[in-house]
Amino acid sequence: SPTHRDAKLKMTKAEIIARISEVVSFARACVDDVEFSPEDAIRTEHDFLQEAVAAAIEAGATTINIPDTVGYATPGEITSLFRMLTAKAPPHIVFSAHCHDDLGMAVANSLAAVLGGARQIECAINGIGERAGNCSLEEAVMALCVRRDVFGVTTGVDTTKLHPASQALSRITHSPVPRNKAIVGRNAFAHEAGIHQHGVLADKRTYEIMDAESVGVPSNMLVLGKHSGKHAVGARLKALGFDVSAQRVEDLFPDFKRLADTCREVTDADLVRLATGDARVDGRVGPWRMRRTELRVDWEDGTKPYARITMEHDNGERRTVSHEGEGPVDAAFAAVCAVTGVPGVISILDLHHIATEGVVRAEAIVEVEGELYSGKAREVDIADAAVAAFVAAINQAVSLRAANPRRIKMAAGA
Repeated sequence: SPTHRDAKLKMTKAEIIARISEVVSFARACVDDVEFSPEDAIRTEHDFLQEAVAAAIEAGATTINIPDTVGYATPGEITSLFRMLTAKAPPHIVFSAHCHDDLGMAVANSLAAVLGGARQIECAINGIGERAGNCSLEEAVMALCVRRDVFGVTTGVDTTKLHPASQALSRITHSPVPRNKAIVGRNAFAHEAGIHQHGVLADKRTYEIMDAESVGVPSNMLVLGKHSGKHAVGARLKALGFDVSAQRVEDLFPDFKRLADTCREVTDADLVRLATGDARVDGRVGPWRMRRTELRVDWEDGTKPYARITMEHDNGERRTVSHEGEGPVDAAFAAVCAVTGVPGVISILDLHHIATEGVVRAEAIVEVEGELYSGKAREVDIADAAVAAFVAAINQAVSLRAANPRRIKMAAGA
């Protein structure tokens, strides 16, 4: 673009064309497939961009990538540009789109490029990238899949790996996926409004344009909260193994609404408490309570990290256990399992510091004999939050396994 030529490259148009021919020719002498990518192509004069692309193709480039380096373009502009470029190129040339999300249009622009003739999209899981990010791979792939009638192309991507890949990248980069993120966010297949839940229970096509399983999410999720209706409550209780009549759901519903008004989400364990008539006023579920946590690690004396945990059961019994581990929190998890007698293994542990509130929010997914249970906690200290979330998951396991001997396998994050 003129800005890059003047401010960064310090080169004339002629010098740039000559350099393109030189470097592309060198690359083609080394490999058969060469991609040429003119930075800031969208803000480049069309006649000069065409000249640069032609020079690259003549020098041996086989893929031409057109980057919207600063996320400036609109979908209509992208489609028109790609149609112009592809119309003047040999048929064996693959055109590619590389769009940034500065104006929130990276996915829309990438799809517009496909309509214009692009057959490659440069994208990233969760849309990570410079500044506001790049085109989200999972969103682009599923748009092409769901709306094949519009785009008429396939990708060859195994879409069932999208959600696991998103979660893995989130853990590695320590960047949580927003709950409302399309395709892979926790709310993508969640339904809380009563009218939506009723429709999904009747036929999930009423409010879902793709199957949760198709992107690697175990199933859609009816989020039980203050907007949920009786149909959703009854369906979830039956899924948990309770043989409840319509009248029993009617009787439980006022208690459910009161509980829902006090918390953002009513968990399966909360429902178990309601159904068994053992709902605690403090909103916690399960028989075990943390009473004391001591963690110790000393890297100088070679002593293994250990934890000393004191817990109290609803029946008044107190137990204290000390346990070693690979780290102090790992030792605490092992001590909790020793106290409760539940063979839990941490599967996922997400920790988020909320600076404005001065607390740490923790969410744990714990595997117990092939079944997954979840727990959440908010504490001032990061270690306390991690242990409290683990205990909440163990409590959920105890409650659900006691109430439902069939031991239905639960979906992670559900």
